[in-house]
Amino acid sequence: MTEKLAKTTLLPDLVATRKLYTALRPALEEQLHLVYHQLHQLLEEHGHTPTIKYRVKGFDNYFNKLSKLCKEKPEKAVLISDLLGMRVVCPFLEDLEWIEKLITKNFDVIELERKGDRHSFREFGYDSVHLLILLDPPGAGESLPHTDHLCEIQLRTILQDAWAEVEHELVYKSDLSFPNDSIKRKLASLNASLALSDLIFQEIRDYQRELRSKGLRRRQSVEEMLVEAASIKIPAQAEEGFEINEAEPEEGLPQSSPRGLEKTMFKALEAHSNKEFSQAIKCYGRVLHMKLDPSLRSLVYNHRGMAHFALVVITPVPGATVAWSTGCRKSLISRWRITTGPSRYPPPSLKVSGGGPRPVSR
Repeated sequence: MTEKLAKTTLLPDLVATRKLYTALRPALEEQLHLVYHQLHQLLEEHGHTPTIKYRVKGFDNYFNKLSKLCKEKPEKAVLISDLLGMRVVCPFLEDLEWIEKLITKNFDVIELERKGDRHSFREFGYDSVHLLILLDPPGAGESLPHTDHLCEIQLRTILQDAWAEVEHELVYKSDLSFPNDSIKRKLASLNASLALSDLIFQEIRDYQRELRSKGLRRRQSVEEMLVEAASIKIPAQAEEGFEINEAEPEEGLPQSSPRGLEKTMFKALEAHSNKEFSQAIKCYGRVLHMKLDPSLRSLVYNHRGMAHFALVVITPVPGATVAWSTGCRKSLISRWRITTGPSRYPPPSLKVSGGGPRPVSR
C-alpha cells in the first residue's frame, strides 16, 4: 500500500477524478452498506443496539481534503482513509469498550487510534476511537487517487458525538481561526462538562447494575429458604387439630356485601390477634367464599395459612414430632416476622425435642 501511495504526491486532475468518482460511487455505496449490515448484526447478537451512521464522503469534501493534504505534506504519501465512514454512537463509556473488542475480533483492523490520548490530563478536546478496517476490493478493484479499500469506524458516546459535531462546524469547516483565548477556554470547558457527564452516567449505570445483582442474590436466598421450609412434615395428629376445607359462609351476610366482608374480616383479624387461631381460620374461610379481587383473595389465603402455621407450630400437639432443621426453623420465624410485623404476635422461640416443638419462655 505504501508503494502505491508513493507513486504520486501531486494533486490529480479535477475533471478526470470527478468522472472516476461518479463511476465508482455505486460500488462504494454497496460495499459500505454491506459493512453496515455485518456490524449491525454482530452488535445485535451481543445485545448492543447503538445508533450507527454511515456515509460515502462527497466528492467536493474528498477533493478539498486531498488538496489540503497535498499542500501540507508535498513530500509525503497522502492517504484519504475515510472515504467510507461509519460512526457508532453509544449511551455509555462502557459500551465503547465492548464494541471495540467485537470489531477488532471480527474485522480486519489495521489501525486503531484513541483521539483523547493525545491530550494531557489538563486538556480537553475531541475524544473518539477510530478504527481502520481493510475491505475486499470491489469487482473491478479500481479506487480513487490517494485512497485504498478501507473503512473508518468511529466509536463515540452520545455526548462525545454532540461535541464533535458542533466543534466540526465551528472549527474544522470554518475558514476563520480562533485567536481569542477566551473562546478556546469556553470550548474546552464545555468539553470538560460533557466528559464529566459521561463519567457520571457510567457511575449511575454501574450502581444500578449493583442493585440488580443484590436483588437477584436476595431472591435466590429467599427461594432457597422456601425450598428448605417445604421439607417440614406436619404429623397426622397435628392435622386433626384444624379443618382445611373452606368454611361455609356466615348466615345472614351476602357473599358480595361490603358490610359482610368488612365484618367477617374484622372478626378474623381480631381472632388472629387474640391467638384464637381456629376461630380465625373459620372466619378467613367465610371471607374466601365471598367475591374478592385476586389481590385481596391472595392476602386472605396468606393470613389463613399463617393461622394454620401458628395452630400447628406454636400450639403443639402432645406426642407430635416435627422433622426440620435449624435452618428451616430460622427461615420460618424470619418469614413470620417479616409478614406479620414484630408488634403483633411474634412467635416464641422454638425448641425441637422428641415430643415436637414447644414454646420456650423468653
